[in-house]
Amino acid sequence: MRATRATTVALVVAAFLGGLAQPVSADDPISEALKRKEELARAVQISRANAERYQAAANQFQAVVSQTNARIATLADKQASAQSEADQLFYQIQIAEEQLALVTFQLDETKALTDSLKAEAAEETKQLAAQDTTWMYRNHWAPIRPTHVRPPPMASAGAGQARPRQTTKCRGC
Repeated sequence: MRATRATTVALVVAAFLGGLAQPVSADDPISEALKRKEELARAVQISRANAERYQAAANQFQAVVSQTNARIATLADKQASAQSEADQLFYQIQIAEEQLALVTFQLDETKALTDSLKAEAAEETKQLAAQDTTWMYRNHWAPIRPTHVRPPPMASAGAGQARPRQTTKCRGC
């Protein structure tokens, strides 16, 4: 009996130990599942934190892109405005050059006309001077004629006789 008893005790101990071993092995998948759940929860927290950081970085990047696009649009407007002003100045310069060419042409024409008029005036002055000389001769000096002339005295008359007196009339005198 001692052997049976020892066997019985051994079986009870083995069963007890086997029973203890099973719950440990039964706890093993649960604890493993709990560990996995905790790990997944930590991974989810880390993923959420990373997603928030990535979202904040994406928002900053989008803000920079928006500011850059606004600056590019402003610069494009300024470039278009500057190009428009440059085109307008180009046309104004062309108009001013055409006006300058026209004024230069008119000035040359006026100078030529002035020279022509001066030459004509000089010619007319010469003609008037010649006419004045002729007019003065005709109107002032030509009418001077003796109005009464006495015949020269005879040779038989005395040598002491006076010369005949001449009287003249001038229109302007």
